[in-house]
Parts: sequence; C-alpha cells; structure tokens
Amino acid sequence: MRLHLLPNFLSLLRIPASLCLIALYDPTPGCGLRVTLILVVIIIFSDILDGLIARQYSLQSKSGYVLDGWGDRAFHIAIYLILFNQQLFGLWFVWLLTFREVSVYAVRAFDSTWHATQSIWDRAFTKSYAGIIRGILLLEIIRIATKWPIPFVPYRHTIASLLLVLNAISYVRLSRRFTLSLRRIA
Repeated sequence: MRLHLLPNFLSLLRIPASLCLIALYDPTPGCGLRVTLILVVIIIFSDILDGLIARQYSLQSKSGYVLDGWGDRAFHIAIYLILFNQQLFGLWFVWLLTFREVSVYAVRAFDSTWHATQSIWDRAFTKSYAGIIRGILLLEIIRIATKWPIPFVPYRHTIASLLLVLNAISYVRLSRRFTLSLRRIA
C-alpha cells in the first residue's frame, strides 16, 4: 500500500471494524470477549496511527479529516450500542449520545473553519471525551472478564452521570458553534 493512502485507510478501517465489534460482541468471559478486546485495541490504535502518520509525513488532507471523524463516530456509536446491550443505558440515553455524534458531524460540515478555529479547550474536551468513552468500554470488558463484584446500579449511575455531564457541556459548545455557522452561511 502506498504511504499516502495509509492514514485514510486506517480511518476507513474503523467503520467496518466498529460494525464487526457490534456483530461479534460477546459479553461472556472467554474467546468472544478476547475477540472484542482485540477489535477495540485495533480500532483505538488505528485512530492513533492515522493521525501520527498523516502529521509525520505531511499527509493531512480535508478528506482524511472527514474520514477520521467518520471513523470516530462509527466507533463511538458502536460503544453506545454495546453499553446499551449491557443494560448500562436506556434507549433514550443511547439516542441522546448518538444525536451528539450526529450533531458534531453536522457542525463540522456546516463550519468550514471548525478545525482551524477550535480552541485548546475544545480540542482537549474532544480528546478527553473520546478517551473517557473508550475507557468506559474497556472498564466494562474488564468488569465482565474478571467478574468484578462491583454493585451494578451505582456503577451504571456513575457512568451515565459522567456521560450526561460531558454531553451537556458538548451540546452547549456545539450549539454556539452551530449558531455561528448558520449566521456565516445565511
């Protein structure tokens, strides 16, 4: 494969890999859970590597930026669906989380200056959000694999509360950017 195609390939890889993650997810300890963990690690490393390679070899592009975001959204939604399957969230909560992902992408599409004008706080928040939801998935895999005797209801409420606060912050920031974008194109 040509090096200039590798970052985009890695970004695109996350989309079918996320679908496979949902299809192959098996919450029982054993082989199925190991396959899940391997897929999660592949997806996370492909996300790290695509950006590193693109920056290292000056291969950043608008299409790469779009594909990276698309791959991120696919993985995040797969995480939400798996956590719903584990009964950590209700359906309404998964809708709220998924709508956030759609909203992020809509604002990115409307606002051509999205990436260039993101504040340090916005970038840090975005990276932190991605790290937290990935960490929640890994924690859930560990909880299942080790049969960790954590009280389910407080665990569930802690995770849901954390994501609710993060999403509220995200919606406030997105609505401001969305309003500014609409004013620019109107």
